[in-house]
Amino acid sequence: MRKFQIGAVSVATAAFCIGGLVFAGTAHAVESKCTGTQSKSFSTPGFDTDVNLQVCIQESPASPPSEDYRTYTAVVTGVFGDGGGGSTRKFDNFDLEIRLESSPAGSTGSDYVDSKAVCDVTADINRDDAGNLRCQTGLKMSKNMRLRVTGDATVRYDIDADGKGALGPWDLTGSPHLS
Repeated sequence: MRKFQIGAVSVATAAFCIGGLVFAGTAHAVESKCTGTQSKSFSTPGFDTDVNLQVCIQESPASPPSEDYRTYTAVVTGVFGDGGGGSTRKFDNFDLEIRLESSPAGSTGSDYVDSKAVCDVTADINRDDAGNLRCQTGLKMSKNMRLRVTGDATVRYDIDADGKGALGPWDLTGSPHLS
């Protein structure tokens, strides 16, 4: 579990330079908690395809800025290797599903799915030898709600030419919660 902060309090000012032009903006605190890397090797045509993923939940100030709301983003990111490289079809389907889930603070019951996204990355894996994977969903929530917020993810896949149809799912371990 990682907890880190990017930037400083909202009164700090950040500046950067591009091509001689200086841009200034206000830095905002971002809190993020992530799982460790979760890995799986898929028995695919040609070389086995290796996938390494991480599930995170992030909290940041709402945009536009508001004293009453925060933005939460659930994200699954990672890399793959031994993809198709354009010459070998690896998957008929490879979907990353990310869910932003919440439960009342102190609750031990089931999480409620607040927001969900499904990203079809089949073409990326079949086209490239290696690459990055990313899928995210977000939601603006009231600061007054006492919730535990987490990111949860599932991979749904169908290996090409194996005759088995859709396999899995590969349920990833969800992120630690933000309170």
